[in-house]
Amino acid sequence: MILPFLFGLALSSAPGYGPPVAFSVAALNQEEVNERILRAGDDVERLIALAATLKSEDNRDGARAAFRRVLEIDDMNEKAHKGLRHHLYDGKWFESYAKLSKYRREEAKRMKEEHGLVRFEDAWVPVLDVPFLRMGWVKVNDSWAHPRIVKEKERVNKLKEAGFQLRKDDMSWVGPDDFDKWTQLLWKCGEDWLTMEEANKFHSELGQWWKLGGNYFEVYSTCKWEIADAARAYADLIYPELVRLFGKTPEEPPVFVVLNDLTQYNAFAAGDQATQRQGAEFEGFSSLHHSFFADMFYDNTEPPYIYKGPGVGYWDESSSAWGPHSVRHAVAQSYCDQIDRSWNTISEVLDQSGGGQAGFDNFWKEKDIPRWLRYGAASYVERYADDRFLGLGKSGSTVRDWAFSEIRKDGLRPLDEIFEFKLSLDDIESSSKMIHEAGVVVAYLTYSSDPKVGEAHDAFKNALKNGEGVSEATQAFQKLLLEREKEIRKYIGV
Repeated sequence: MILPFLFGLALSSAPGYGPPVAFSVAALNQEEVNERILRAGDDVERLIALAATLKSEDNRDGARAAFRRVLEIDDMNEKAHKGLRHHLYDGKWFESYAKLSKYRREEAKRMKEEHGLVRFEDAWVPVLDVPFLRMGWVKVNDSWAHPRIVKEKERVNKLKEAGFQLRKDDMSWVGPDDFDKWTQLLWKCGEDWLTMEEANKFHSELGQWWKLGGNYFEVYSTCKWEIADAARAYADLIYPELVRLFGKTPEEPPVFVVLNDLTQYNAFAAGDQATQRQGAEFEGFSSLHHSFFADMFYDNTEPPYIYKGPGVGYWDESSSAWGPHSVRHAVAQSYCDQIDRSWNTISEVLDQSGGGQAGFDNFWKEKDIPRWLRYGAASYVERYADDRFLGLGKSGSTVRDWAFSEIRKDGLRPLDEIFEFKLSLDDIESSSKMIHEAGVVVAYLTYSSDPKVGEAHDAFKNALKNGEGVSEATQAFQKLLLEREKEIRKYIGV
């Protein structure tokens, strides 16, 4: 028994013995498969059946050979392609996912370059349409519209037909049966009609705020009604200044938020885990100033959510002198974002297909208005603009005089640093000052009599309004201002 075993072991380990035997078996198997395929001829159904039989016999190579023969006869045969695990895309079959991916990359590049189209789900669509499709918007008169807003407009039309009137002092629709309550200066809060004192208390909570409509803006406020009304007046007053700066006007009234004190301001910015209220900002820059941009504020009362992106300030009765400053800054932030939305990033956030710091960086890269100019405009209307709505500052001087004196204390940093506009919570004092240094540049731009500055500014406004060549116009605009740095310093006396 031992000798035959050792002899067999010696044969199997000797060079040339094992592999030729295995090769011969494989060769015989392949010959048999080839004969069976030949016998099937051009009968596709018979070949498909043969492939299934070979697969059941665990002869996968044979099955693939049968499927390949089918494709020689019918190159679009679905069963054969699926048997070979090919990928169907755009009416074409691809032998591997790598080949499919290469095709899709080349196709995407060609479609975008030649037609301005990108793939969205199963269709080719214009690049600019993707964010709105992603958010579930609808086309109305060739323009994209949020379905909730469309529904609200339909509701409003029905109310008008029924004789309701809009009360812009709280943005409520009052029916004919309640006109007497309107004249009595009662306010509809939920299902109840309340006195002014009661209504002020009701609206002092976040989310239950007053809503007042102005000529150009809408204000959400937890302040007393008279303060919210004053905020509305300030917003309408500075609107022409913002139009003069940017040349582009909002399609819908921008919303800004005015809260009743610093505590509520901080709570709104930070959010509340206990009530699952999301924070209103990403970067935490509410601590840099008494106003901030709420880049994470949505109307999430029902899906699909509506992005608001308002400027937010506060007006505390106990220190009311700073309230108008905060309001004006917030108004400008709202205006700037309304005319320069980052729809692609916003849609990715809502779709949860983007996020984190990378997603937020894209939010700012997507914008046409450089960040220094946006914050500079907010600072400008807060403290450097026309004295007729800024009023007096310390010791009877104008607010602008006082604001310039604040900048002169430590001087104006180089303009190229202002244009980079790197705000940081690591140096709150410096970042806060940089916001107002950007305001100085905007003030110079607004009041300069230099014709070249005016031409560069007009070129930027036209590009922004038309949506073409904004980057080039911005670079030219900033280059000219850098050349005028000495004049800007002279303008404020530094």
